[in-house]
Amino acid sequence: MSTHLLDSYRPNAFTDAVLGLTVAPDRVDQQTIVSRAMIDSFEGAIFDEYGYGLSQVFEPSVLWEVCRFEGLDHDDVEALRTPTTEPVAALRWLIDHLDHATTLQRINLANALLSVARCRLAGDVLASIDVDRIDARQRYEVAMASFILSNRADGGRDSAGCFQRMREAIEAGAVPADEVLDASAHAIVWYLKTGEVDAALLRWFVKAGLDAARQGVSPVARSSWYRAYAMIPAERRDAAQTRAVMERAHDDAKAAIAACDDAGTHNLLKTYLESSLKEYLYVHRDLDAAKQMGLSLIKLDPEWAPSYGELADVYEKAGDHATVAQLLERALDLGAPYRLFHAYRLAHARGRLGDHDGALGLLAEILEIDPTAVSACLVGYKQARAIGHATAPRFAEALTALEPTLAPAHRDYLEAPHVGY
Repeated sequence: MSTHLLDSYRPNAFTDAVLGLTVAPDRVDQQTIVSRAMIDSFEGAIFDEYGYGLSQVFEPSVLWEVCRFEGLDHDDVEALRTPTTEPVAALRWLIDHLDHATTLQRINLANALLSVARCRLAGDVLASIDVDRIDARQRYEVAMASFILSNRADGGRDSAGCFQRMREAIEAGAVPADEVLDASAHAIVWYLKTGEVDAALLRWFVKAGLDAARQGVSPVARSSWYRAYAMIPAERRDAAQTRAVMERAHDDAKAAIAACDDAGTHNLLKTYLESSLKEYLYVHRDLDAAKQMGLSLIKLDPEWAPSYGELADVYEKAGDHATVAQLLERALDLGAPYRLFHAYRLAHARGRLGDHDGALGLLAEILEIDPTAVSACLVGYKQARAIGHATAPRFAEALTALEPTLAPAHRDYLEAPHVGY
């Protein structure tokens, strides 16, 4: 089976890193902040010490998509049977000898696996730890890794329990201030995104974060925390307070880079710009400022495909679908991660520009690559049927296959009178 999406795919530094924690010699100059941070964390890790660095953790679907485009067997990649790079072999050896690993080594191994989206293996490693026989600091680390795993792999179903266990470890005085800030930041973000942290627990974590921020913490921890804390005034549309807190995040990011100029600290600036783009877009509703943040993001990390999608959000809000399409085409050219999502968004942009052949053809390609892509199926089916497009039978066939898995919201969408991209 051949499609334009498959034929136009090319590997990049991110695929090198997520598959094998290496970078191909001809792509050394095309590394992204994320790919460098992933590799640096593994190469610099001491598995007998706390502090495995996680810059960004990806969903299992990201690994599946990379395997799909690379033509690799997902089960073999997920199980670290392939590719045969030295880092992958080292991780596989640690898993094979897990019975001889200490608790701290297992925690670091789980974090290393999370960093490359091997969520099932990370879960197996965490499950091997007897939490009733470890100290409070280790219980904190297990709870944090378990939250990150749950966040990415099952929608955070165990998040409330994880945060309660983190709180207990912090109250026991076992957790350094930098880690308290990290837990506080996660609690704020998760509460505002999902509401799955109850209000009382959130208040406790906010206070713990405020107290920790006054201590001698690193600018790395403080920058990440301020970025999360800014979401509280942002939620109530307090633009001035949101910007004031974000400026503190920016100042600490710059201080961190000045102290240690590496991928981890540059990731602070990257995430600051990503958050600022959303801040200007949704809190200030200042499209020009949001565009500037997006352009700065691309200038900082021009090989990172998702940044073009971030800037496309701004132009979509402005109704400039031609520029949205151009940005998403560039994201597709750059490759993983989220290539199918960028293709899905590009289909919408083409449809809004009146290019139904381009839009529906792209949605059909997405389904060829991922037959479970329910959103592409529903939009394509409804639109193709409405205009009598030649792709309608393909979408109808795909919908029949997906029908047993449709949620009530999917059925409501199909029954709604609205048709469009």
